[in-house]
Amino acid sequence: MAPAQLTSCLAGAKALVGRGPDGTGVANELLGRRSEGPDIAKALLRRRRDVAKALLSRESEDPTQLRLWLAEGLMAPAQLTSCLAGAKALVSRGPDGTGAANELLGRRSEGPDIAKALLRRSSCNDLPYLNSFLYWNYNSSSGSLQIAYRHTAVTTSNWVAWAINPNDLQTAMIGAQALVAFQLSNGSMRAYTSQISSYTTNLPEGNLQYSVSDLTATYANGEIVIYAALSLPINTTTINQVWQDGPVSNDSPGQHSIANSNTNSKGTLNLLSGQSATSSGGSSIARNRNIHGVLCAIGWGILMPIGVIIARYMKVFKSADPAWFYLHVTCQTSAYIIGLAGWAVGLKLGSQTPGDQYTGHRTIGILLFILGTLQVFALLIRPKRDHKFRFYWNIYHYSVGYLVILLAIINIFKGFNILNPEKKWKNVYIGVIAILAIKAVCLEAFTWYVVLKRRKPETAEKTPQGMNGANGANGHGARPTHI
Repeated sequence: MAPAQLTSCLAGAKALVGRGPDGTGVANELLGRRSEGPDIAKALLRRRRDVAKALLSRESEDPTQLRLWLAEGLMAPAQLTSCLAGAKALVSRGPDGTGAANELLGRRSEGPDIAKALLRRSSCNDLPYLNSFLYWNYNSSSGSLQIAYRHTAVTTSNWVAWAINPNDLQTAMIGAQALVAFQLSNGSMRAYTSQISSYTTNLPEGNLQYSVSDLTATYANGEIVIYAALSLPINTTTINQVWQDGPVSNDSPGQHSIANSNTNSKGTLNLLSGQSATSSGGSSIARNRNIHGVLCAIGWGILMPIGVIIARYMKVFKSADPAWFYLHVTCQTSAYIIGLAGWAVGLKLGSQTPGDQYTGHRTIGILLFILGTLQVFALLIRPKRDHKFRFYWNIYHYSVGYLVILLAIINIFKGFNILNPEKKWKNVYIGVIAILAIKAVCLEAFTWYVVLKRRKPETAEKTPQGMNGANGANGHGARPTHI
């Protein structure tokens, strides 16, 4: 139960033991309401009206209604059965308030013991990623673990999974003993076990290291809930848990996202105390993804365009020669080194996650490395200005340079779609590129203005003197002699 529910029910249970014959009044006090039956039902369930009415009208226990109630994540299966029967008895029973309380909790103890029993009934853990929750009952002496894993904000085109990894969290996926569920195209639910042995898995069905029974799943209102009973080694206290979701295509699970919320969805859980811990800093894979993205964005996506702007617009000014050249070389060399480091981290990621196939992003990355390296070597064989091949070298150098910038920006946005970081980081990069583009447009206009203004005096100097008979025989001006 949620903390507010627990406090209300605990206070109500104590009041129930201490109260007299008025069963209806006890029920009102248990729920913290003084309203009529429907309002009490709403307070009890805070959810489905039809289940609430069925509860207060003392109808028979309907498995469908039980599943709907469970799908809302209010309590574990054992609690639901006990509380439903007890609530019916509470409304239907006569003056024996204490007896009703005992029937509600299934105990014959005094008020304090009833409270302890209530606290012992089930544990809950709000998982920090992927809108997920875990409810469980655990007996360490027998190793019996009953779980209800609730995953919200999903559709019929998603699969969800909860797993125990008996190894460690460094390779959280490899070795995970998973419970998987999704809705088939015919509307039925499929729930099965899958032992994950590689990153390229499509979650095939298979037996786990643990015995699993009563495995079922439900889908309702954008939520999938998996129920199962597992037999763990006796006296197990802490487990490594992993949870995940992904797409379903043609009734087959597909690869999940590598966004931070997906790669961080793992942690340890103490089944006795309920204390959990997650690797908030992310795994080495998640960290390498972030490093790869930052280095490539700065190197290929920011410094490279700045270097081109310097070369194109500074050299127009004679006073900037040869400073523009050295600034251009420094900027492009730094961009290449930083981009190369990011590319190397990308290669490392490829070896760490062989199941992640982003062919387009990877192909463009390799092409960028080749073209960038060619640009570096082209600088070493640059002809002098008056060399007959300098014109062709310039065409090559400009073409490859602009192509590198175009491919880099495209690939960076592909990387954003893969990493799926917070939207602000994508907006920051868009802002940087927009500022550089605006400056380039303004400098382009100013450059043409300077060039055209500079050509006018040169044209006047080349104009022949004495036109229209002013000089020379027969009105033809004599040609100027060039020395």
